[in-house]
Amino acid sequence: MRTNASIWILSLVAIVLLSTGCFSSKYASSIADTNINSLYKGQTNNGVPHGDGTAKGKHTYKGEFSNGEKHGSGKYTATDDYTYKGQFRDDKINGSGKMVYADKKKHSYDGQWKNNLPNGRGTLVNGKKKYEGNWANGKRNGKGVQQYENGDEYDGNWKNNFKSGKGNFTQNRGTLINKETIEYRGEWAGGKKHGKGKMSEIVRKGIIVTTKSYRGTWQSGDFTYGKAAQDGSAKTSFEYEGQYKNGKKHGIGKYESGAKNSAEYYGTWQHDKKHGIGIYTTEIKRKRKKIDVTYVGEYSSDWQNGLALVFENGRLVRQGSFKNGQI
Repeated sequence: MRTNASIWILSLVAIVLLSTGCFSSKYASSIADTNINSLYKGQTNNGVPHGDGTAKGKHTYKGEFSNGEKHGSGKYTATDDYTYKGQFRDDKINGSGKMVYADKKKHSYDGQWKNNLPNGRGTLVNGKKKYEGNWANGKRNGKGVQQYENGDEYDGNWKNNFKSGKGNFTQNRGTLINKETIEYRGEWAGGKKHGKGKMSEIVRKGIIVTTKSYRGTWQSGDFTYGKAAQDGSAKTSFEYEGQYKNGKKHGIGKYESGAKNSAEYYGTWQHDKKHGIGIYTTEIKRKRKKIDVTYVGEYSSDWQNGLALVFENGRLVRQGSFKNGQI
């Protein structure tokens, strides 16, 4: 009797263990994901994982199944790669969920997914870098805010991971005593300033503050035409409207100095220097009288060089050939 009772108890224990789900390879081969189809325990339907269960292989998944596919809520751990906790559909990451990457940095994505890629609204953190905004097919698309490791920030539109459309970009460098702040508000294309925009630069060196501003047109990151101004000391202040190339006055433009004896030049420029044909006007004092002096002629490397006419208060007083500013 005791022997039969022992056999009955062991059989009952075996039935209970099987019904509660020991890990087995019996149903694992029916799992679609080959990285977790070595062992399985959990609910089944017609010999296929269906409902709650845990599957193991190279990776591990604990959550809901539908006909052998990950479907519903679950947690997926890819050893030495990442851990994902959230929603699945049709054996892929679909819906809302958070993925934490297994690198040394603080690295995660929390948001919406489609077919294993960020899609919709989500936040990506990678060390000190952070992006919060819209995604499409795993790339930043639409509106979003990107914070960079060095403290820079971009708030605006994106297209396939590039700044594109309208957006604001801010840079901060230095300390409170010696600090530089650059801000651009305008249009972008391919990750570069492109189109209409305005940029300001504020440089603080102790108690001296210099402000530069640019308003106009950019092409592939280069300011090409518009208005530029600098406010600072009397010697360094100026206004300029015209063409630019590689950040320098280049082409046709009008320059006005903010110095005490203001000067104005309208003509051609080359690499930030007066070069070609131009008109230069300034004010001088002679015997306590103010005289407007105008030079009309040729320039080379910021100097009067070539044929020119000189007027004082509108009257021609000199003409001839100049060399390095001297007739």
